[in-house]
Amino acid sequence: MESYKRKLNLKLLQAIVWLIIALLMFLSYLQRDSVIQSLVYTSIIVGTYIFIIYTHSNFLVPRFFKQNKIGLYICLVLLMLLIAIFIRSYVTLQIYNYWFANKVEAFTTNMLISGASSAILIFVVSILFGLALDFFKLREKQSIMKSEKTAAELNLLKQQVHPHFLFNTLNNIYYVAQKQSPEAADLIERLSRIMRYFIEESAKPNVRLLQEIELMRNYIELERIRILHDIHLDFQIKGPVENISLPPLLMMPLVENIFKHGINKRALSNPIKIELHIMQKQLSFRTENNIFSVSPSGYSGGLGITNLKKRLICYYNTNFEFSTTAENGLFISQLFIPIDENNMYHN
Repeated sequence: MESYKRKLNLKLLQAIVWLIIALLMFLSYLQRDSVIQSLVYTSIIVGTYIFIIYTHSNFLVPRFFKQNKIGLYICLVLLMLLIAIFIRSYVTLQIYNYWFANKVEAFTTNMLISGASSAILIFVVSILFGLALDFFKLREKQSIMKSEKTAAELNLLKQQVHPHFLFNTLNNIYYVAQKQSPEAADLIERLSRIMRYFIEESAKPNVRLLQEIELMRNYIELERIRILHDIHLDFQIKGPVENISLPPLLMMPLVENIFKHGINKRALSNPIKIELHIMQKQLSFRTENNIFSVSPSGYSGGLGITNLKKRLICYYNTNFEFSTTAENGLFISQLFIPIDENNMYHN
C-alpha cells in the first residue's frame, strides 16, 4: 500500500510538472499568437517532449540499453529523434501554413536545425529524467527492504515471548529432574540453552558460527526423543569455523524443516545429511533428507523457508545463493553466503 502511494505521488508530481511547462509555453506563445494557435503549438511541442522522454526512459533504456543491445538501442534512438524532429519542424510548419498563415512559408534549413537542437536537448533531459527515476526506484527498494527487515525482526522478537517464560521455569525443573533422571536433566539443559540463545543472541546483528552450530546440535538432540527409532545423522563441518560470525538463525530453519517434513517417526531409517563448509570466503550449508509428511513432487519447503528467503534478501540483497530441490523422495536445500572481514569474529 505504501509503495502504491509513492508511485501515485510520483506520477502526480510528473503530471503537475508537465502542466506547469505547458502553461508557461502557452503563455509565451499567447504574446504573439491567438489562443487556438498557442494551444496547438503548445500541444505539439509538449507532446514531442513527452514522446522523447518517456519513449527513451520507459522503453529504449530498459529493453535495449540495460539488456546490452547497444547497436539496436542507438538505431532506435536515432529513429526516435528523426520522428521528433520531423514533427517539431515539418509537421508544425504544415499546420501553420494550412490553418494560420496568411502567406505560405517554405521549409528552411534553419527550421530543421531548430527542430534538431530542440530534440537533442530534450533527449539529454530524458537521460537525466531516467537517472532520477532510477534513483527514486532505488530509494523505494531500500525502503521496502528496510520495512521487511524491521518486520522480520519484530516477528523474531514476538517469537521470544514464550521462550522467555519457559527459560525462567526450566532452571527450576532442571534441578528437580537431575535427582530423578540425569538423562532428562541433560535434555532440559539443552532446551534451556536453546531458549537462552533465542532470548540473548538472536536479536544481535551477528553471532558466532560456533554458537549456531551448538544451537543446531542441541535442537537435533531434543528432536531425537520424539522419534521411535534413532536417526542416521551425518553432520559434516569443514573449514575454519572458529572466527566466523554471521546473522543469527540463517541455517536453523533448514534444520527445523528436516524434522518437520523429513522424518517418519515410526520408520526404521531416517537418514539426514548436513554439510557446513567454509571455503574461499564463502559459507556453504547443505541439507538432505527424505520427504514423508507431504507429497515429494513440487515441494519447496514450508513457511520457515519462505521467511528465510526474505531475511537473506534483507541481509545480502542479491549477494547469496539459495535453492531447494525435491526429487526421487529427497529434499535438498543449498545455501551460499559470503564471508569477508565483516564476518570475522573478534574478541
